[in-house]
Amino acid sequence: MKTISLVGILLAVVLAGVAIASPERVVLTSSLTYRADGQGTYLFKGSGKLSGTAISSDGTVEYTDSPGTYELILPFKTKDLISGITINYKYTGKVTMEASATGQQLTYVPVTNGVPLQWGDFTSGTELKWRATLGPGSKLSEVKVDYTIITGVSTSWGTPELSGFKFRKPIYIKGAESGALFNYQIPIKIAESSKAGDYDVLLKGALQSGFSDVRFTATDKETLLSYWLESIEGATGSRAATFWVKIPQLPKNGLVIYLYYGKAGAADLSNGYETFDFFDDFKGGALDSAKWKEYKLKDVILEYRAKAASGSKAGVIVRGNAENEDETLSVSSSNIVGDEYCIYIGKAQKVNSNKAIESGIFYNYRVIAEGKNITFQRFKGNFGELDTGVTLADVPLSSGYIGLLVDGEPKGDKTYYEWVRVRQLAAIKPQVDIAKTGDALVEVPNLGTFDGVTVAGNGDLVLDAASSEGEYLSPVIYSTLPVRIMVPSWEAVTPDTSSLAADISATGLANEFKKDCTSENYYYASKKDFKEGKSLKWRARLERQNISAASSRLQEFSLDYRPGAITLVNPDGRENIKAGANYEIGWSAWEYEPSYEMKLEYSLDAGDTYNLIVKETDNDGHYLWMVPNKLADKAMVKISDSLNAEVYDVSNATFSITEEGEETEATSENVAAATAEIEKAKAEEAQRLKAAQEAKEAAELAAARLKAEEEAKTATEAETLDIDLERNTVDFNKLLKVGPGKGKELYDVMIKLGSNTTGDTEKDKGAYREGDIVAIVAAGHKWSETELKSSLIVQLYLTQNQVGQLLQPKEISEGADKDGKPINKMVRIRARGIDLAQFGLKPDMKNREVKLEQIKKAIKNKTLLPEEQNE
Repeated sequence: MKTISLVGILLAVVLAGVAIASPERVVLTSSLTYRADGQGTYLFKGSGKLSGTAISSDGTVEYTDSPGTYELILPFKTKDLISGITINYKYTGKVTMEASATGQQLTYVPVTNGVPLQWGDFTSGTELKWRATLGPGSKLSEVKVDYTIITGVSTSWGTPELSGFKFRKPIYIKGAESGALFNYQIPIKIAESSKAGDYDVLLKGALQSGFSDVRFTATDKETLLSYWLESIEGATGSRAATFWVKIPQLPKNGLVIYLYYGKAGAADLSNGYETFDFFDDFKGGALDSAKWKEYKLKDVILEYRAKAASGSKAGVIVRGNAENEDETLSVSSSNIVGDEYCIYIGKAQKVNSNKAIESGIFYNYRVIAEGKNITFQRFKGNFGELDTGVTLADVPLSSGYIGLLVDGEPKGDKTYYEWVRVRQLAAIKPQVDIAKTGDALVEVPNLGTFDGVTVAGNGDLVLDAASSEGEYLSPVIYSTLPVRIMVPSWEAVTPDTSSLAADISATGLANEFKKDCTSENYYYASKKDFKEGKSLKWRARLERQNISAASSRLQEFSLDYRPGAITLVNPDGRENIKAGANYEIGWSAWEYEPSYEMKLEYSLDAGDTYNLIVKETDNDGHYLWMVPNKLADKAMVKISDSLNAEVYDVSNATFSITEEGEETEATSENVAAATAEIEKAKAEEAQRLKAAQEAKEAAELAAARLKAEEEAKTATEAETLDIDLERNTVDFNKLLKVGPGKGKELYDVMIKLGSNTTGDTEKDKGAYREGDIVAIVAAGHKWSETELKSSLIVQLYLTQNQVGQLLQPKEISEGADKDGKPINKMVRIRARGIDLAQFGLKPDMKNREVKLEQIKKAIKNKTLLPEEQNE
């Protein structure tokens, strides 16, 4: 059985139940989709509990009676704690959504369509559920759920339609005082120059001539919002375009959406049919009368653009009644005397303005239908200058079909309609927060790139319908330290007629990818697999025999990356070792595979020169060294990557080689016993991982319930550490006294005893100092004997915020690159450490075992590790 080090199991961390609290593993996986058409991950039918709802003939969820809810029957189980939730859904009418990360009723929280919930907004757990509440007349047709978990997993590959866009601008939308609005259309005027005059958003160039390179997204920065380009005004260089954007849910306190722009050759995605409640621009060549009669107009705004020849009317049926035409409500405009600008009920003119139109001139018209009150307005230009208007109260119909009204003489005269649209009505119109939007900086998005690939209805990455080959290039993954080890892995469905290949890079440069990687294989910069760097990317290449063949489906891709750290445990300094005897050298290099070769050397002159012990030895953590038969009082041992001499560690201080020093006896018996002990440890580790997973699954429900109860009973504990800013140290005593609480998890924390510094500033930036946190893992990790003897390992309850602070490197700013992105340089592997002096450690305490005993006495009854590991 293969020995798996802690870092080695990161790729399969969900199976081991171990969570490394650092951003050194990134996983993208398919979104969860619930759809009516069978193209999603799940169907609505059979997936949810119906209460006042039903599954309609087309598979959607529709309202039938109060309470009008649809709730998942079974939660989706994640592989570790959920840290973020985003739900996007499509519907008609009014639908609200709630989500829970524990699967329990008590922990449901409201979700705004397209707005992410972050850690702390909800009770974390591993059982994801959602519940929709539909209003009368509403239908739910699609739900897309994205989530992140604390081990670096996130759903969603991105959005193909955003691929290649260079810029992103936040747009802040004010809400309506009356409350939340649903599928509300808001106008946004975008200018390419301040010379455009009146505008909501100023972009200062970088736009295509027809504004085709414009996209709007929800707050999550990737879910496309439907929009329609109404008009472009002004001369080149000072143009302004008016867009209508449909916002699925606009809360009372408003929200932020995002505008993407700056892509040459971008297709125009303007679509009035997707944006408005009703839309027709008559480009199909014939009127779809069925569509017109199916739509019933209630409290909305109907607008249209038309021109009429002399003697003709430009009008619409606002609320039609096929059974009683005398109740039909209509409006019209013409240059006919006495019939210039009217509201009709049946054939009876109820109100008129004698201001006639000019024949052959386009006007914009607006009908505001609110209850039994009707307002009819006419504008010159783009709804700027009001030309005339009339109002009628107490109309008989509160709803009815809509239609075009053409009634003119003499025969042969015509009315031209450019478009008709119906949009939502709000008492106080939401609008762009121009000041806040103007202050917001333009962003350079870090997006995945789609070339011949797309996202299927169930969230998988596949070839698009027109391509027999294509590729997906991931967003840049930034690392604080240079990456020297990478382990890619993926899950995919690959039919016989298709293939999938994966490439990785630590620089992100097009010509520096390691091609055709094998899933779960280790790749090393030292072996020339790739060039080390800090800007990682991965690429998936899909291919099939022809476009009619089934495509491969990429369901998940994981990239584990490491700088490749090595820590020498012993001899660590101040030892007295017997000359000519055997001595066991110990080290920890858990970021490498056990089969990776390490190099060992020794020095008798405090590191000025080194002699070879062994050129290559397996990374099993120990080596039996035949100590040279030479007396010395400035001896040191050095361990390094056998293929990269720049990655190494040395004894913290010199030790002595004497005639009476300590030795490690080496016989065939104890070597065999040691080998057996290693094999036993391997078997125990495998069994522990299996048992941990089973126990975790059994305990998840109880743990979730406990979290909900704790949340209701206890106040939120402070998530920031008690830091001495002057000394950059953490008050460890206070951390030891903290128990379970909201957002806290139990971790094993490995703290460095002794220092690995050499005095060389550049080399020491990657060296651990005494009190530094070496690693934080989920409680219950099986530590080696060497690690237990050489480090302080204690269990602490920590929040994710605290974990991040303890593992944060110390960096200094070196300005910004050409794109304005900050450039930071790491000057020390940890920004702050644990103040171990509070436990009575004295400067002359050099022996690690003595330090450990002193700390244990100071901590007294505080458990350092689970009992079975202390024994």
